[in-house]
Amino acid sequence: MITCNARLPPSPADDCYSCRLVRCSGNERFVANNPLPQPKSPDEASINPFAIVVGMAEVRLPIERVFDVTPGDLVVQRVSGGIAGREDSTLFASLEYAVTRWRPKLLVVLADSDSKIVSAAIDQVSGDVIPSASQRGVLDRVMVS
Repeated sequence: MITCNARLPPSPADDCYSCRLVRCSGNERFVANNPLPQPKSPDEASINPFAIVVGMAEVRLPIERVFDVTPGDLVVQRVSGGIAGREDSTLFASLEYAVTRWRPKLLVVLADSDSKIVSAAIDQVSGDVIPSASQRGVLDRVMVS
């Protein structure tokens, strides 16, 4: 749960503070299992995201559900190890595109306090052998973080 002392404004507003209020209130509703009604068709969903969320690939539920928002309220990017990569990477370019296109007021980076990939990076520093080159590429970036 995200700790907040915020209350939900009438609708997502244009400033970062209001976006934070929406995010916190939605998370409180998620934890209380009291979500807002979701739109029945894609036409009813928002097409103007107010936030970008970079979430861990290990999270096993829709990020929109964690914040109790409708599809389209967030731009969600999933990544292993909580890293955006290098400036020339696809994820970094995708985040830059989302900022340019929708101009959201908030960027949220979700991390898992028990991330398996972060644990593997720590193990690698301690001398464990990583079995594949692709895992090594991700872990090298996590270790720099």
